[in-house]
Amino acid sequence: MKRVFKTSNIIFRLLSTWLITFIACKIITKDTFYNISFASDLSLPIIILIFFITFIILTIISYFLKKENFEYILAIILYTICSIYWSFSIRNAFFLLTLFLLFILLYKYKLESIKMNIQISNKTTMVIVALSAIIMFSSIAIVTVLRYKTFSASNFDLGIPSQNFYYMKKTLIPYSTTERNQFLSHFAVHISPIYYLGLPIYAIFSSPTTLQLLAALLIASGIIPIYLICKNKKFSNIIIVLLCLLYALYAPAICSTFYDFHENTFLTPLLLWLFYFYEKKNYKLYWLALLLVLFVKEDAPLYIIIFGIYTLFDNNKKLGITTTLIGLIYFIAVNIILTHIGEGPMSYRYENLILDNEGMLGAIKTIISNPGYFLNQLTLSDPAQSAYKIEYLLLLFLPLGFIPFKHKQWKNYILLTPLLLTIMTTYIYCYLIDFHYSNGVVAFIFYLMILNVKEFKKYNYLFVCLFGSILVYTAQPYNQISLYSTMYYKEFTMYNGMETFLKNVPKDASVNASGLIVAHLANRDTLYEILYHDNEPDVDYVVLDGRIIDEYNDVYDAYISNGYYEYKKSDNITILKDGNN
Repeated sequence: MKRVFKTSNIIFRLLSTWLITFIACKIITKDTFYNISFASDLSLPIIILIFFITFIILTIISYFLKKENFEYILAIILYTICSIYWSFSIRNAFFLLTLFLLFILLYKYKLESIKMNIQISNKTTMVIVALSAIIMFSSIAIVTVLRYKTFSASNFDLGIPSQNFYYMKKTLIPYSTTERNQFLSHFAVHISPIYYLGLPIYAIFSSPTTLQLLAALLIASGIIPIYLICKNKKFSNIIIVLLCLLYALYAPAICSTFYDFHENTFLTPLLLWLFYFYEKKNYKLYWLALLLVLFVKEDAPLYIIIFGIYTLFDNNKKLGITTTLIGLIYFIAVNIILTHIGEGPMSYRYENLILDNEGMLGAIKTIISNPGYFLNQLTLSDPAQSAYKIEYLLLLFLPLGFIPFKHKQWKNYILLTPLLLTIMTTYIYCYLIDFHYSNGVVAFIFYLMILNVKEFKKYNYLFVCLFGSILVYTAQPYNQISLYSTMYYKEFTMYNGMETFLKNVPKDASVNASGLIVAHLANRDTLYEILYHDNEPDVDYVVLDGRIIDEYNDVYDAYISNGYYEYKKSDNITILKDGNN
């Protein structure tokens, strides 16, 4: 009897009662929980009655069960279920942080001190790791493929790479006409020889969805080097399983593909392999992985430079100096090439640090000479956007329980410096996890996570991390899975009709198309995006997206006045044809 009326048990029973009362009210009412009108259909006496009856029932159950931790375990289970439900509707990172911090209070009461001895066989570990990879692959593939199927993928994120690969299959050079509104090699914009690794797959399956699935495969494959790094550090199977699950649910990794295909996607697995070969001291494969990382993009050498500095302080001076110098030399070389032969490096993304068109050297000048201004740019550079940067940091570290900050060796902080590349800019896409700019950061953060877990005496806290990961996964990736699945299911006939209708455009014809249609016409020699082509009457066909009314009317009128006529029209797409040919 004393156990039933123990203060702590009463508190946890009240918490469970509160949560069950919410569930009961949700079943009764039709409104959503995040509206003030949620309980408008219920009177206060009814809610109090539900609360009171629930508390009495839980007290009786507790009395007859005679289990010391019944109230505590029930409260944790109910809180987890409700938190997952809430996180699906409210994606705000600050709300997720609130839920996470309250869970830590529950954890600190007893879970932290419990001695866990969960044994998992090697076979079971392999099965769980494989299933984790499948979950991650599926989470990405469903969203990205359905983005294409629902005509939601833009020219810049899927149309350009699709035409690049079309030309690579044809000429071995990633040409496009839609990237800069002219016939141009993609290497004039981004130096990314890594594209050739994906070419054999695209040559067999020549579709934009191939690139979407390739991105999913690349990110999910990162679980392999993570598993191997953990094995090399002789982690127990339960820790390996938990870390692989954390990666499989890690929203910043998954969401980095949600704006379709970019070369940055290669960074995450290649950097993780680089870290693994470093751990194994397999320097032949280390140099191969390093070379492949350099081939990803012109800014990829910065990650190599950072890791070189880390190895320098990790008692590998010769390797560190060599790695740093290779990264620095390659970085300078590719940027010189882009400056004098290509379209120039995209230094404008750091224009908040650059004065008078001085390029990246100007950014270095600002950082060295004005530390106060530089530090301000990391979070508060723009009052209207500062919340985005803080939210970005929360979404990066909350799913990992902020473990990347929990270490005893100061040199490990070096592995956090890639974050500067995404937060010292005012280019908002760099610090939104739905975009590809975090791919390199993700690899470094997860490697640092593993290094810090190595210092743990107990793995209990990893379950708190798992709670955080599930919260953010529900709020971000799963939310998008639900969104695009619902869109496609509800309008399946419409989207398939749009795809079929586009077959009216001959494959050998030159086309100017709306941005969300470009990817569906990408396997052709000449293709432009309407937004940038200034209604030039130099194409055989113009394909207009009827869903974009403002663009549609202006472009339609311009081309009709230039001698084009309405060739075909459906509910959502209008095809104009040049009447002069």
